[in-house]
Amino acid sequence: MFFYSQNTKKNCTFKTKDKILESGLTLFSSQGYFNTSVQDIQKHSGVSIGSIYNYFEGKDKIAEELRIKIFEQMCDAFQDIVSQYDNFEDKYLHIVKLMFEMTETESRTMNFIFHSKPSEYIDEIEYLYQSNAFGVIFKQIDASCSSDLINSDKHSKEFILASLFSLPIQMIQLRLDGAITTPLTQNIDTIFNTVWKGVCRK
Repeated sequence: MFFYSQNTKKNCTFKTKDKILESGLTLFSSQGYFNTSVQDIQKHSGVSIGSIYNYFEGKDKIAEELRIKIFEQMCDAFQDIVSQYDNFEDKYLHIVKLMFEMTETESRTMNFIFHSKPSEYIDEIEYLYQSNAFGVIFKQIDASCSSDLINSDKHSKEFILASLFSLPIQMIQLRLDGAITTPLTQNIDTIFNTVWKGVCRK
């Protein structure tokens, strides 16, 4: 699925830069950005300090590139889903399902996105809701509001976007923290129905 996945390392070329990014993702997600040093990444990746600084000015640039790449991959995945299904209900359901599957199979990626503090390594912060990935969803919400599928009489489209994803994202965070012990994919229908009925005219 995603390039930075413990389950899809066969897709990694394992060039020096890839090794640095892979180790950065593993360490940032497991022990936090603040507690990870360039020396930690060097030991984990097996590349030299000189090689790391040849590609990146510091660990902040490693984290920044990881965030950019992950957002790009999420955008591509969301675009694929949007192109596969005709109505917004199915598109929304499968996007949430994808995010839940990622939580179960790619915890490194999700931990990094949801638990890292981008203010520690990015000057101009782009949060998940502001990413191109969610821009894809926002366009679908816009079209659905225009077609009267979603009730936008009282709330802005931005509020609708937040309403659709606040519960799924909260569930993801609780699952990553260990507060939820069962796979999120087992509860997709319940979560979907709870959220969808709150914003849909049907």
